[in-house]
Amino acid sequence: MECALFLQGQGFLIQIFADRSRPLPVRIIACKGLLESNPTLPLVMSIVNVLLRDNNMQLRSFAYCHMKTMANIGLPHLFGVSSACNVAIKLLSSKLNTLDKLSLRYSKIFQFSKFNNQYRVGMLGKLSWISSPQTVFPTDIISSLELFVGGARFQPVEVALRMQGLSELLWKQGQQFDQYDTHQKTKETERE
Repeated sequence: MECALFLQGQGFLIQIFADRSRPLPVRIIACKGLLESNPTLPLVMSIVNVLLRDNNMQLRSFAYCHMKTMANIGLPHLFGVSSACNVAIKLLSSKLNTLDKLSLRYSKIFQFSKFNNQYRVGMLGKLSWISSPQTVFPTDIISSLELFVGGARFQPVEVALRMQGLSELLWKQGQQFDQYDTHQKTKETERE
């Protein structure tokens, strides 16, 4: 029963992720949920197919970066996801070779993992940087820490910062973002 609900949740997330009418942050969080739900190779390939058909560089950047960090993860219970993401990265990098060169103005995720096999203890730290084409600053920053002890998984800390309106606040104080090169590039990307 629990496995069926889990797979049903993945089905809902892939529908949200593939729906272009949804707001970008919702699609990015759906992608994050999919890749953190221990997906199988066919589900990861479905994510790749959505990315190849979608032109949104924010979404592509986040999903590619997340798969790239998952491909290099060293935790034993994620080896299946790691190998699936490794295949996906090879496929995406052959089709979309510019994803490695994107700057921090695109959405990204950073991960750090360490596991000691002798003591069966490990940790995984994540920092998600979700940007929007309309602003210079990220709209969301999500940080979390997971601990693994003898097969059990704990997530004692998850902190989310939402920074909507920061550009508007600085704009009211007289900062002219239109004159900066980054703002112009963001506007050009938005039009594409």
